[in-house]
Amino acid sequence: MELKRRLVCAFLACLFVVVLHSGTRAPRLGAADDRRPRELALAANPYSSLSYACRESLRETYPEAMSAPVLSRSLTSVLAPKGMTRKNTLYGTATCPDEINRMLDQLKKSWGDCFTFSGLAGLPFTGKTGFAAFASHTPDNGNIFILFAPHIGLSSEGVFGKVRRPGMNQPSGACGSILGALKAVTKRRESDSSNGHPIDFTDFQQGDVERIIDANYQRIVNSPNPEVTATEVVYNEIKRRLFEMIPKDIKIPVAILGGIQVNTDRKSYKSDNTDFFVPRDFLYKGDEDDLFTDQMERLRRAASSAESVL
Repeated sequence: MELKRRLVCAFLACLFVVVLHSGTRAPRLGAADDRRPRELALAANPYSSLSYACRESLRETYPEAMSAPVLSRSLTSVLAPKGMTRKNTLYGTATCPDEINRMLDQLKKSWGDCFTFSGLAGLPFTGKTGFAAFASHTPDNGNIFILFAPHIGLSSEGVFGKVRRPGMNQPSGACGSILGALKAVTKRRESDSSNGHPIDFTDFQQGDVERIIDANYQRIVNSPNPEVTATEVVYNEIKRRLFEMIPKDIKIPVAILGGIQVNTDRKSYKSDNTDFFVPRDFLYKGDEDDLFTDQMERLRRAASSAESVL
């Protein structure tokens, strides 16, 4: 009788544990935890969706590349202590208008809709007038956050400058403007054309990209990877122009993040977890500061923490 009683008690205890665990949900870390299992896996390890060749090319060329979710969390970790929030911060971008640049959608979730400074290749064609208009939209006692970045494709074969877009079986060029400029300048130089860069007002933005590529042509074509080098050249030009647009005596807190967007093959535009961002510069200037201060180390630490959380 005693053995029977013990067996019944053990059975009831096991049944209680099963019922208890079946009604218990894992603690939520936020809205992102409502995502499907594949989306969670990509957020935790975005490299898992890449082919071996693509993954190795990315790690070799851009070892500091961050996924969109990691970048978003890292920015918040660095800027929130400075009092920057979605409600009190005006968000601006200088990026290429190519529809494949979906990483910006991730940042819009954190910082709201953005003011666009740029055209082809991400060059800030709005100039000083555009920046003045942008700054005048800053919330009262608010802040400014600017992201600038050219982009480059990376195919499943590990080839930079190529990417498969939704609905296309074969890869196409990215950034098309930068690659097109490199091709045009090469053709012009090979034909010994001496007509320079006549202004075509129906395509003046691309003409400007060509002038930038032409001025750095030897550096680009003599590099191990001309597509990557051309993207870096355009990055530096975007940075130069952007800082010329910003008044040195601006009295609004400003955070500026610059880098390279890397687009990988995708079947749809619904997910933004398979693109990467390579930070190059991250600077902050308070309303009473005379100079910008480097925030890159803070961003790296925040990224390391964000990767462990995701």
